[in-house]
Amino acid sequence: MKIIQRYVLQLFFPVFTVALLFFILLLELADLFSNLAQYLQNGVKFIDLLRVMYFYLPKCVSFAMPLSVLFAASYTMGNMYAKNELTSIFASGMPLAVLVAPLVLCGFLLSIGMFYFEDRILIRFQRQKIALVNELLEPQQNLNSSDLVILSESGK
Repeated sequence: MKIIQRYVLQLFFPVFTVALLFFILLLELADLFSNLAQYLQNGVKFIDLLRVMYFYLPKCVSFAMPLSVLFAASYTMGNMYAKNELTSIFASGMPLAVLVAPLVLCGFLLSIGMFYFEDRILIRFQRQKIALVNELLEPQQNLNSSDLVILSESGK
């Protein structure tokens, strides 16, 4: 790997980490505020709310990972362009494909890792989150008769 490619990765990973944490925070807060009224009505304790957020964390990582990779790659390349670093790199004869190859490889490896992450961790956590939310919110039986269907013994 060339020195300039390592430099691109050194610029990429801090931005990627901050973007990932930011998008995870946004998704966690969106889930919290979308259900906040129900949590307050049912008197959910703060520790239970933290457990729900903990169980939702892998889903947030799953949603935030592609956004973070895309944002970090575009920000890194845009920042290099703004500092005229890309001009000097291209003037030296390095093609764009060679420059961004480590970013593409990193994205590919992260996508493979996310496949195993979703298969091994995400499904189990999502099942626990749904069970906990159903336990905490105790959905009441709908007594509305507008969708009621009555069948005879013959099935009509």
